[in-house]
Amino acid sequence: MPFSVNIGGIGVFGDRSGSAPSPFDAANGPRLAGPQGSHPLHSVRADELVRATDGPIGGEITLDEPARVGDGTTGTVHLAATGQVVARSAALRLVGLRLDEVTRSEDHRDSDGHVTSSEHWVEVHGTLFSEDVFLEPAVPATLEAGATWEARFAVPAPPLGPPTAHLGESIIASAPIDPATLAGSVEVRLLVPGGSAPSFDGAGLEIDYVIRVLVDRRFRTDAAIERPVGIV
Repeated sequence: MPFSVNIGGIGVFGDRSGSAPSPFDAANGPRLAGPQGSHPLHSVRADELVRATDGPIGGEITLDEPARVGDGTTGTVHLAATGQVVARSAALRLVGLRLDEVTRSEDHRDSDGHVTSSEHWVEVHGTLFSEDVFLEPAVPATLEAGATWEARFAVPAPPLGPPTAHLGESIIASAPIDPATLAGSVEVRLLVPGGSAPSFDGAGLEIDYVIRVLVDRRFRTDAAIERPVGIV
């Protein structure tokens, strides 16, 4: 179940910019930056990071199920040649990207060297942690214009972290409660969106899930309670 939640960040922030390595550099620039306390990644979808190719071949990869830590990834790869393709070799490659939101700061000084102001902002920068090449399926190195090719594949999930993670905070689901029922006990069901990454802690990455109940009391301070939960 795809979903997108934007609860922070600003698409363009002055002359600050962030970056990710190829082929995930389509959004490089000021969109990957924001003011202090923001989360620029909240407004960027994973597919927006991938730079479209401009060569004589296009294609599509379809996954059977959402990728999960520790599970193999299966699906179908489809190629279509818009022109003649002649290459030395071709292979299916699994590339893992890690994106970090990093806080930066800079002091502005006068001619005497005294600090007159300070600036704080957030930048997103990425590194590749997996570049595995698979010999199966055997991808053709040559295709004539107009030719198509399709094959099934099965590859292991990235070993160094979850398929999708966000080093920040995101709200993935919420459930309203009728205030009239709070006089006694109340039961609420919170459905976690399908395909959500499981709880994870390792390789310098961490995914935690927390259930937070917030009671907005009229003319009084709000009351809240949080409890950690695990998704496997």
